[in-house]
Amino acid sequence: MANVVTAGSMTLRWHYRSRDERLIAFSNAQPSLYDWQMVTFPGTTGKDAIRHVHVPWQPTGSTEDSSSAEVLRVVELIAEHAHRHPEMSLGVIAMGIKHSERIGEALRRARIADPVLDAYCDSNPAELIFVKNLERVQGDERDAIILSVGYGKGADGRMMHRFGPINNAGGERRLNVAITRARSQMTVVSSFLPTDLDPAK
Repeated sequence: MANVVTAGSMTLRWHYRSRDERLIAFSNAQPSLYDWQMVTFPGTTGKDAIRHVHVPWQPTGSTEDSSSAEVLRVVELIAEHAHRHPEMSLGVIAMGIKHSERIGEALRRARIADPVLDAYCDSNPAELIFVKNLERVQGDERDAIILSVGYGKGADGRMMHRFGPINNAGGERRLNVAITRARSQMTVVSSFLPTDLDPAK
């Protein structure tokens, strides 16, 4: 991205990272972010640029800030990526610290049992796979990104509408950073559907 400096502020005006315009369109459309002021370079690379993977909620009694089923599904997606697209770099972003730590630990265990995954994780010294929470990804970019929400429903099945740092002041900017790290593909993983959300909350 390129910047324009005006009266003590810096505004992004040109976006080069995304190879598919849909990867930046959400951020560009937000009035609190770019309000369609960012110049992008239109182009699409295929139907898989953006996808959502739903992990059905399971009544496990666990806390809502790190779904165990979601952790396992994310590691499966990492392994699938390693087997199918070893030429593409990968980053995993979790909305919460606890969730990122659990994904990282599950990935370490999976590497022991999967030689292809293990080799992939060490294969690109310049852009090794990372697992980070969204507050630590500023400046990072990869060919593909998996964004794992982690937060979701409580033990009773009610949607909690708690999403960690993005619920705080300036949270939309943290979210913007997270969703603009991908060059070619973005996969969002969650244990709830859009219809589970109440826009009023």
